[in-house]
Amino acid sequence: MAEKDPNIDPYHVERIQQYQDPDSFTELYQRHFQMVFRLIAKIVLDEAVAEELAQESFMKASQQIQNFRGQASFKTWICKIGVNAANGHLRRIITARRHSDFLRVEAEGKGTARTPRESLFWKEEHQQVSLAMEALTPVLRTALVLTVIEGMEVAEAAEVQGCSRGTMYWRVHQARKQLKEAMSHE
Repeated sequence: MAEKDPNIDPYHVERIQQYQDPDSFTELYQRHFQMVFRLIAKIVLDEAVAEELAQESFMKASQQIQNFRGQASFKTWICKIGVNAANGHLRRIITARRHSDFLRVEAEGKGTARTPRESLFWKEEHQQVSLAMEALTPVLRTALVLTVIEGMEVAEAAEVQGCSRGTMYWRVHQARKQLKEAMSHE
């Protein structure tokens, strides 16, 4: 797949802001929806919820795009809306039931053929990782997802989370430390 032209987003944002061009919003949606969906899914650990939250994020973006001033890229702005939606969802559902199946299901789809014994060990290991991820606060989990799983630069991830680069480094460090501690206790 060809690399997306980063200069096309400002063009579409301008078309929306000046002319309420629905085709331009459709273009932005098509260019960024899967990324926002994957980001949210890795935070909430539930694909169905992620689909809904990604849709809501784009609805909110469409309602707020007149306020978008381009201080960040559209990608960063829509990611921030998505992260806020995901964290809001997590705050609303902090209960005994966490969404640990997503990581296991996603990883199983990418796995290679395994013996039954290897498969059992693999499932147990991924369940431990899922449980350890669930134990992280939403802020630390999001920092880890943005930088480690999604591969964002620290500065961009900090902008998405609305914090300084130093704070983002600390959050990633803390998240890794807590994951390591949780995994060593298993």
